[in-house]
Amino acid sequence: MSRHNWLYFADGTLTLQARDSTLAADGTLFNVYRHHLIAKSGFFSGMLTLPSPNQPTPTLKASKGTSDTTAVPLPPNFTTVEYEKFLNFIFNIASWSPDVPLVADLCAILKTSHFFAVESGVEYAVHFLEAHANFPAPMQFRMGYDYSLVSWVTAAFDDLMAIPVNDITPEDEELIGNKAFRALALTQAEVTDHRMSLAVCPPLPTHATWCRNQEYCQTQWDSAWTSMAGPLGWLIKEELSGAEIYKKLDLWVPAAMTGECRLLTCARLELDLTKEEAIIDRAVGALIKLVVV
Repeated sequence: MSRHNWLYFADGTLTLQARDSTLAADGTLFNVYRHHLIAKSGFFSGMLTLPSPNQPTPTLKASKGTSDTTAVPLPPNFTTVEYEKFLNFIFNIASWSPDVPLVADLCAILKTSHFFAVESGVEYAVHFLEAHANFPAPMQFRMGYDYSLVSWVTAAFDDLMAIPVNDITPEDEELIGNKAFRALALTQAEVTDHRMSLAVCPPLPTHATWCRNQEYCQTQWDSAWTSMAGPLGWLIKEELSGAEIYKKLDLWVPAAMTGECRLLTCARLELDLTKEEAIIDRAVGALIKLVVV
C-alpha cells in the first residue's frame, strides 16, 4: 500500500484507500481533509456525519480513517487515477482556468462527482466538456445517457445522424450501446427513405383558384423540383435538411410557374419537409425516456 505523491497531506484528517485490484498490498492511500469532503460531497456528508437507521452514531466510526491502517476503503466503482482526478478537483488542484483540461480527466471528474453527489464537480466537467473540441459524439451520448444529461443525448444523436452507421467503429458502437445504436440505424434508414421519396417524387402542387393552365403549371413545378439547382440537388448534392430546404423555398422560383401556385404549394410543403426532424425527435424522445427513468 503506497501513499499518493501529492494527495497525502501531512495534516490531513481522513485517510482513504483506493484499489485497482484485490491484492492486499496493491492500493493507494489518500490523506485529505474530512471537513472539506463533507462540505463538497453529499455522499461523504452522509457517510461521515449521519447515523444509519439502526445505529445512533454516524455510519463511520470516529477512529476509522485516522491512520493508514484504518483507512476508509473507497467504492471499487472507479480506478485510482479517477479518484486522483476527483480529489484534485475537490481540493482545488484542478480548478476553473482558461486552459481546457483533457477529455479523460473531465470524464473522470464527471463520473465520480455524479456518484459522490458533488454538484460543483458535475458543473465543472459539463462546462468544459461542452466546450471541448475533442469530445466525440459517441462519448457524449454515452455520458449523457449514463448521467441523465438530456441535452447531451439530443445533441450527440443529432451529430451521430450525420455519420452513416456503416462508418461507426465497433468501439464507438459499443460505447453508444445496443439499444441506441439500433435506434440510430433505424432512424437513419427512415430519414433516407423519406429524403429519397421527396427527391424522386415531386409533391403535387397546390393551384390558385384562378390558375387557368394547371397542367403546364405542374410541369414547370416538376421540372424545377427535379433540377439539381432545386430541391433534388439540395437533398442529394448539398444534403440539406428538410427544414433548411423549407427556408430556401421562399427564394426559389420555378421557371414560369404561376406565382400564387408556387406560394400555396411551398406553404403546404412545410409538414413534408420538416418530417425528417420529426422522425429524429421521435427517436430521441424514446431514448430520453430511458435516460430519465
